[in-house]
Amino acid sequence: MIEFFPCSTLPKTFFEENNNLFYSKRWLDVLQSSYNFEWMFAEDDVSNTYFLFAYIDNLSGKKIISLPFSDYTPINGENSEKVVNVIRKAIERFPEYRFVIKTSVSQYDPFFSSFKAERHAYYHSISLEEPEGKKLSSSFKRGVKKALKSEVSTEISYDIDALHTFYKMYHTLRLNKFKSIPQPFSFFSAIHKSFIDPKQGFVLQAKFQDSVIASIIVLKHKQTLYYKFGSSDQNFLDKRPNNLLFSELIKIAREMKCTSIDLGLSGSSLAYEGLVRFKESMGGKRFPITYFSYAPKEYKPDLENETRTMATSIVKTIVDHSLDMKTTSELSSTIYPYFA
Repeated sequence: MIEFFPCSTLPKTFFEENNNLFYSKRWLDVLQSSYNFEWMFAEDDVSNTYFLFAYIDNLSGKKIISLPFSDYTPINGENSEKVVNVIRKAIERFPEYRFVIKTSVSQYDPFFSSFKAERHAYYHSISLEEPEGKKLSSSFKRGVKKALKSEVSTEISYDIDALHTFYKMYHTLRLNKFKSIPQPFSFFSAIHKSFIDPKQGFVLQAKFQDSVIASIIVLKHKQTLYYKFGSSDQNFLDKRPNNLLFSELIKIAREMKCTSIDLGLSGSSLAYEGLVRFKESMGGKRFPITYFSYAPKEYKPDLENETRTMATSIVKTIVDHSLDMKTTSELSSTIYPYFA
């Protein structure tokens, strides 16, 4: 029998037993406090299979997502059939909603064949079970050596000041390079409160002459470190600070007795080829992510498309006018939920 519960009723054991960051209480707390999502927990108590969803009901229409602003929903390929059965029951229960399911399965998974595969991506994972350095490519090692020769250093920080420094670079990078906007600072502040302040995560900085030239946000769940966000000063990329940061991250993970590092989501388009190569140069193994969707017959895509177009137009205005960080963050709080 498949039942539906609000996430507030989830037993503590659910979070204790789950091995993935995106199904952790800390991560769900970040999304809840930042965007006020309503959560639904669907469980088949016979097969002991479960799935988490977020309701979104705004100007763009009614949508149920698993999970917004998360890289993927963890699914064991052997468990696909049971998970799909839970999703189908959710569709029956909420027939007026469009469903978007971001999964860690291939687009060719036969049990998802009746859903539309909207988008494909990857995540990379480094296994730490092999000896240190065995998987590092020669080009990655050369980058590390160049950073050290250039007198770049690294530093772990748990302070809110490090988060502000990260966000300042991140804001500049998103506007200037990606022609987009970052999530609001309140989102990163929630990450600091849930993860970094209690030392279940940290900011790893690369410094040159006392200035931070690159910075990454790392979160810890069980025996895995998750690289979630990164920013760099584009004027110092020739010093290879990111090679040094990730080399140091691997060392830190081993010292913490972690078994793996999740290097996060990468798109499948040509624009992401450089990022994919970089992740694989440090030993990252590629795994599929597929965005599946289901829309009821009554669903009208025009409303969602128009709302997304409006949000994109506002983003373009912010970028074109190079709005300051505070203003951008405030506007992002309103705009970003429409990109979920």
